[in-house]
This record gives sequence, structure tokens and C-alpha cells, in this order.
Amino acid sequence: MSDTTEDTPSVNLGEHVAVEGQPLARVASRLTWPHERQRMIEKEGETTIRTPDGPQKLATALRETQTTYFDSRQTFMSEVRTVIGHGPVAIDTADSSSLWTAPAADTDRNFIFRCLPYNMHLPVDPAAITKGDIGEQRATLAMDHESAIEHVRDVFTEAGFGIPVEFSVSSLLNSKVDAGRDPYYVLGACNPEIADRALSATEGQLGGLVPCNVVIWEDGPNEQVVYHLSIMRIARLVDLAIDEQEMEAIIEETGERVETAFEML
Repeated sequence: MSDTTEDTPSVNLGEHVAVEGQPLARVASRLTWPHERQRMIEKEGETTIRTPDGPQKLATALRETQTTYFDSRQTFMSEVRTVIGHGPVAIDTADSSSLWTAPAADTDRNFIFRCLPYNMHLPVDPAAITKGDIGEQRATLAMDHESAIEHVRDVFTEAGFGIPVEFSVSSLLNSKVDAGRDPYYVLGACNPEIADRALSATEGQLGGLVPCNVVIWEDGPNEQVVYHLSIMRIARLVDLAIDEQEMEAIIEETGERVETAFEML
């Protein structure tokens, strides 16, 4: 395996700040649309969400919204955010070890990160995102790299995916920048019918994520890791879905196909 040298970070990072409650977007990703307010209160009302004023129960915010019927995720997010406010979520910064600090050389500068909590600049807390939220799949194959590529290609083809794009990342980087990377290959999987529906459901925005990559990298002699993330789930997570119901159906169908493929590996 190739050796890597880490550069000294330009800022000193403190410990991760635990934030109580869940991001509103994560709650929204669990729901289907349309949805009545009362049913939502019954289903998710006790969920604690993050707000600029601190954690609060979702039911409290929902009862203050001006609508009793949410026709889409966008309407839900907009209405609730009107109630809870916009901006960074409130966190406990009493422990100074949780703050970013400038290195000694910058102590006399107006260094922007000096007093920012660890994850305040992010709209969601990465630690709150589960493997299921992003459709992460991983398997290990006991075979050489070229055999693994052929095997994965055959399995995903059998599961209903074409492979319109594929390339060796390691060969590219090793030839261009002498990276010294071990074998690393990308298969761009695509089911045309599903891809067409997904582009319509996101008004073309999903194109920024396609294709559905399946990655094979060598982790040791005759040991290949096969890795995949669901671009459909990620698209929903970052609010690209315009047609929520159609996107839910697409996520279910692609999820079943990918699970079938990984079971056959």
C-alpha cells in the first residue's frame, strides 16, 4: 500500500461538539408527501429538532405553523423554518476546548475561525447521518483486481444496470501525478428507465450526481473492496427531489436492485 504524508493543519481543531436533537432535513427525509400536520405530530411530534434558539420538540413548531396540510417536503421545511428561524443551530460552547483556535502565528490577526464551533459552518451534522441515509454498501472479495472488476460488472448487469462509463482512477492518477496508488476502479452503473424518472423527479438536478458509481479498490493481495453510495438517497438528503412520491419509489426500486447485486457478490 502507498504511504501518505499528512500536512500540518492550518488551524487547530478542538473536540467535536455534540449537538442535541436532529437536523430538520433528516426528519423530513423520513416522511412521505403530502402529509397532514396532525398525522405528522402523532408520528414525529416527540422528535427533538435543532433550532437557532436551542433544541425543541417538532410538535411545538408544527402547532405554530400556518398550514395544516403539507403538500411537499419544501412546504414543510419552509413552514417549520419560518417558525423556528434560520441560521446556525444553538450549541453549548461553554467548553472552550470545543472551539477552533488560530495557530500561534495568527494570534494578532482577525482570524475568522478563532471562535467558530467545530461544525457551525455546516447546515447538517455529519455525525447524525447514518449509513442507511446515504445507502452505503460495502463488500470484500477474495480475488485479484481484474477478476473483481469483471465479477462486479457481471453482477450489476444481471441486477438490471448497464455500465456506460468506467475507468481506472489509479491508472489515471499514477500516470498524471505519479500518485503511487494501488488499483482503484470505478464502474458507472445506470438503469436508463430509472435514470429518466429520477431526472424528471429532480427537474434535471440529479445530473450533478450521476452515474451511480460502484467502486472497486485493492485492499491487499487478493482482497478487493466493493463500495457504493446511493445517489438517489443523497439527492433526497440534500433536497433535490421535486416530486417526493416519485423519488421515494425510485429510492425503493434502486435500493432493491443494489441490495440484490451485493447479495450476489
